[in-house]
Amino acid sequence: EVCGQVLDEDNVTGSVAEFGVHHGLFLFLIGALRADGEDAVAIGIWDDPTLKVVTPGPGWDEMQRGAFAAFQRNSSHFLGGRRVQVVTKDTFGFTAAEFMITVPRPAKFFSVDAGHTPENVVNDLSLVQDILAPGGIVALDDYLNPYWEGVTDGFYRFMASHNRRLRPFLFF
Repeated sequence: EVCGQVLDEDNVTGSVAEFGVHHGLFLFLIGALRADGEDAVAIGIWDDPTLKVVTPGPGWDEMQRGAFAAFQRNSSHFLGGRRVQVVTKDTFGFTAAEFMITVPRPAKFFSVDAGHTPENVVNDLSLVQDILAPGGIVALDDYLNPYWEGVTDGFYRFMASHNRRLRPFLFF
């Protein structure tokens, strides 16, 4: 609710998107921030074994199996007919120009929850800062999570040497 108020007060418009969509539950939550005509974009690797660059930990393969089917079920349940663009791609193979072809509007809210290595986080935040609308918000999943220390490490690497326009304002 707070993020929606900030976006509304600053008249920020654009799509909502997520890197690392699994079952889509967070994407559907941020989808509530969309106005009519604004897109939702789901970017994930789901069940495509050719896109799996690293295995984050035990049980990851089991967790991924059937993820896209779960996403589709959740889409039909939570979106109530509202459209979501689906892109099956690893974020290392994505460019800002590609995103803007897929969705010609910058993102007003972008969730980063893909690879949890420092390299993934630096890549993803670098890309997101190029496609974020002025005044837009980025959510970084698993920051300070002791099980995913690569996210925290990647965040600080990004802030130290790659950041041109993002400013942290909230942690929870």
